[in-house]
Amino acid sequence: MLNTFFGVLIGYFVNLGAPRLGEVMKCTILARYEKVPAEKLVGTIVAERAFDVICLASVFGLAFIFQFDVLQSLASAYIYPAFQNKAGAVSVQKIIFIVAGTVVFLLLIRFLLNRFGHINIVQKVKNILIGILHGLTSVRNVKNKPLFFVYTVLIWVLYLLSTWCGFFAINETRSLTLIDALSVLAMGSVGMIVSPGGIGAYALLVQETVAFYHVPKEPFGQALGWLLWFGQLMNFIIFGVASFILLPRFNKKRYEELSNNTAKNS
Repeated sequence: MLNTFFGVLIGYFVNLGAPRLGEVMKCTILARYEKVPAEKLVGTIVAERAFDVICLASVFGLAFIFQFDVLQSLASAYIYPAFQNKAGAVSVQKIIFIVAGTVVFLLLIRFLLNRFGHINIVQKVKNILIGILHGLTSVRNVKNKPLFFVYTVLIWVLYLLSTWCGFFAINETRSLTLIDALSVLAMGSVGMIVSPGGIGAYALLVQETVAFYHVPKEPFGQALGWLLWFGQLMNFIIFGVASFILLPRFNKKRYEELSNNTAKNS
């Protein structure tokens, strides 16, 4: 459990400077200290992200139910334009291009793997893809599935509560409710996705969101956005660095205890 915990914190820390490299680092750490094939660990990361997407979609769904006017206005301003043409209408060409490009890419990958499967490096890629597939289906083998889903939901409940607690740091946002935090969490999560570590985008989207609750964008909405972002940043730095230091020490002690126990038993 501790190795997994350290790996997650180090992954968050590394993601601050190199987005998605943290996921690779997490797999590398667990492969080294727990002797689990890295390709299967990559699959569990993909599965984790898939469940995160489902949870984020659920947060958006709840926010649309309780805060439809707020999210609809924000989506019109920041999300819809990516799928619109210069005239402001939905761009069918953009959607078709994205879908067609994805299909062609997948077909090309399949052809290359089948055609050159006898080559060593291609075989290694196939093994990695198979490992990812095993990771995606690993949820079926979880011993306690209800607890797995409860933990997944609880993670996002804590995200929501931490956002709500941030409101109390500024007098002008103390009146915002837990339901209002749903909208802030939803749009803030988009900010974390679209920029490295959420820098800039997170604070901007939080600022724009709370403006719908009659909180002045400057300085209070802006201050709230940067405060919430900075709180996460400091957590990632402090606990990430601490994990870098503690991980090898913990495992050194662990291996020494295992060696001593083996020597006694023999």
